[in-house]
Amino acid sequence: MHYSGQIPETLDPRLARRDAVEFAHGDEFLRYQRISRAKNPADNVHWTLDEKGRLRVAWYDDATGDRDDPFGAPIPEEPNAKVSGSAVRKIRRLLDRENFSEADPYQVGEDVKGGDFVVVTARRDGAVHEVIYESVNPEFETQLLAMLHSITDDAASDVR
Repeated sequence: MHYSGQIPETLDPRLARRDAVEFAHGDEFLRYQRISRAKNPADNVHWTLDEKGRLRVAWYDDATGDRDDPFGAPIPEEPNAKVSGSAVRKIRRLLDRENFSEADPYQVGEDVKGGDFVVVTARRDGAVHEVIYESVNPEFETQLLAMLHSITDDAASDVR
C-alpha cells in the first residue's frame, strides 16, 4: 500500500528546493530530477528534454556547499546532449497512454528508506503537470523511469 495524493505542505528540504515547475525554454516538454534521500548527493541530476531531442543536463555540483541544495548547479541554458527522435516519441506515447497529466502529484511507498526522490514534470497541450515519486514503482512509472534513467545514463557519458 502506498500514499497517492496532493503534495504535502512539509517536504524534505532537498525536495522542497527542487526545480520550479515552469520550463525555461518554450520547446521543452519534460523535466527529470533525481534527488538522493541519502547524505551523499553526488549522483543527483536534473535535466530537460525538448521536442527535438535536445537535453540540458546538470549533475550535482558542490559549489554551494549546502547539503540541502539538491543540485548546486542550474540546468544549462544551451543543450549539452541529445536523444533520438524515436526516444522522444516513445516518451510522448507513454505519457499519453498512461494519462500522466491526471496522475496524483505525490506518490510515496509505505516503507521508505534511503533511495531517491524522482520528480517528473511534463507539458502537454500547454498544461504542465509534476509528479513526485518516493519509493513507488507501478508498471507505468517503472517503464517511464527506466526510459528516463537510460537517457540520464547516456547523457552522463556525453556530459560528465
